[in-house]
Amino acid sequence: MPVLVDTLAWAIRKRILRGKLRKIALRAMSGVAYEICIEGVRLRCYLDDNSVERGIFIRGLDAGNDALRQVFYGLKPGNIFVDIGANAGIFTAMGAKQVGPRGCVIAIEPAPEMVDRLRANVAANGFTNVAVFQMAVGSTSGVGTLHLHPRGHGQSSLAFGSMGGASIEVEVAPLADIITAAGVDRIDYLKIDIEGFEDRALLPFIQQAPSALWPKQIFIEIAQHKAWKEDCVATLLGVGYAEAWRSKTDILLARTEYTAQ
Repeated sequence: MPVLVDTLAWAIRKRILRGKLRKIALRAMSGVAYEICIEGVRLRCYLDDNSVERGIFIRGLDAGNDALRQVFYGLKPGNIFVDIGANAGIFTAMGAKQVGPRGCVIAIEPAPEMVDRLRANVAANGFTNVAVFQMAVGSTSGVGTLHLHPRGHGQSSLAFGSMGGASIEVEVAPLADIITAAGVDRIDYLKIDIEGFEDRALLPFIQQAPSALWPKQIFIEIAQHKAWKEDCVATLLGVGYAEAWRSKTDILLARTEYTAQ
């Protein structure tokens, strides 16, 4: 790794570079992956084109990375964790460490570039408790159009039209079908972050699956809630979930009978 680029990475992680200087440094580091180790989990992070990877590189599990902290510390050994919108596998890999060999992670991601990074992060740690499904989640089986964001892989979406990047066709399947294919009979924790498509991915499962299969805890990104056709949060609160935590961009819901235990 060139000394200058290595120095820039160090300065970004130490938060010495901020604002415009940090943007310039990130452009200089385009296409280069940096390895870090968080809580014993090895992660390869590309800093210039994905806020999820950039976030853990800079903040790790510090207080500024609230979403990852909520998921990571909410998982227990033996849990079954479903990661919808697994991106580069940051939540998947950290989750695989937490649930351990008695648990499992079902990682669902449609974007080919992100799936490659996801598989690389899983392989780097030798995890054997992760099942990767390269597809999107929707109400029915078929094909959908994934609009790739030109500057941020974490912002690609099925909910929005073209954002100036490429658009690709991806396989779409109902969550119930994926859960069946994974061979699990419960979901302890589900995280969903799919840029405004959360309602069309999650609510059909809640409406059709037996309540015994509903996730005990659901972590939902709400930043793009205006793109929802049906209010995810209101619907889930109406069927027995309760708010356990909330930020400006995310909410954690838990089944009331689970929180009482």
